[in-house]
Amino acid sequence: MSYLRYFAIVGIMVAFLAAIGYVGLRIYKILPFPTGWKIAAVTIYSAAIVALFLSFTGRLDPLPMNLATVLYILGNTWLIFFVYTFMAFALTDILRLFHVLSPSFLFESKTGSAVIFGLVAIVLLYGRLHYQHKYRTLLTGASVRWGGRFRIGTRSEYVLLKLVP
Repeated sequence: MSYLRYFAIVGIMVAFLAAIGYVGLRIYKILPFPTGWKIAAVTIYSAAIVALFLSFTGRLDPLPMNLATVLYILGNTWLIFFVYTFMAFALTDILRLFHVLSPSFLFESKTGSAVIFGLVAIVLLYGRLHYQHKYRTLLTGASVRWGGRFRIGTRSEYVLLKLVP
C-alpha cells in the first residue's frame, strides 16, 4: 500500500472524529439544561459511538445475543442520527453566519433544541417507515465485460422480489 492511501485513510478518520466532536459540542451548547444533564447527554452520545465501533469491528460476537442486538441497533441508529444532526447543525451555523438565525437560537435554547432534534426525529421516523415498506426490484442488464446478461441478487431473493414497473 502506498503512503498516499495511508494519508487518505488517516485523513478520513481525522475528519470523521472532528465531525463527531463538532456534533457533540453543538449538542452540549444547544441543550438548555444544567451542566450535569448536558454532560449526561454527551456521554450517551459517546456511548452510542462506542456501540457503533463495536458492531463494525465484530466485537459483538462473544456477547449475549440480546445485548449484542441492542448494541448493534444503537450503533447503527446513531450513525444515521449523527449524519442528520451534523447536516442540521452545519445548516444552522451557515444560517447564523449569514445572520439569518440569531445566535440565541443555537445556545442553551429550548426552541433551537426542539426544532433541530424534532426535525431529525421526523426524518429518522420517515426513514424507518420507508425502510419497512420498501419495494424490491430485480436488476438485469447487459455487460460487455461479462459476456452477456447478468442479474444482481441470489436465487432465494428472486422468490421474494416484487417486480415494480
